[in-house]
Amino acid sequence: MSAELAAPVAETAPERIARAWRVLAQVPDPEVPAVSVCDLGIVRDVLLAADGEGLEVVLTPTYSGCPATEVIEQNVLGA
Repeated sequence: MSAELAAPVAETAPERIARAWRVLAQVPDPEVPAVSVCDLGIVRDVLLAADGEGLEVVLTPTYSGCPATEVIEQNVLGA
């Protein structure tokens, strides 16, 4: 695990969200791996989850019926 992925002990919600964006910027698109899911605009938002603990990542595929949607979701969850 890289230092970037390890959460600091006293990290604030805005810091967690900013760190999530940095991590997501490293998740490659499975169809065009030279660009990230953020570069393509697939990641629409990162929000603090209702439980106050987790984060919610809002994804919008580039088109409806995109065959890579499930792979993108799994890659984001694994990041």
